[in-house]
Amino acid sequence: MVASPPGKDFSVTANLARLTRTRPLLVCSLCLRVQRGSDWVPAENVIRDLRSYELAKPPRLGSAVCDDCAESILSRRAQISDVPVAA
Repeated sequence: MVASPPGKDFSVTANLARLTRTRPLLVCSLCLRVQRGSDWVPAENVIRDLRSYELAKPPRLGSAVCDDCAESILSRRAQISDVPVAA
């Protein structure tokens, strides 16, 4: 059971707890930003918005790679493949 913090609506806290238990938060394994909708935002913002520090259990996390980090990886791989190999 999730305890409602003083001055907080229990239903909101309970809904957040249920949501974070059923769907993991996707976190970029490289830059540690968290996916919120179609955006990747700093973890601090998500912690503050979800008030995860008030939950009885921490939210589940899932690993992913954000668009910016994926693009960076692909561009570095392309640069490496353009380098001629000595024969």
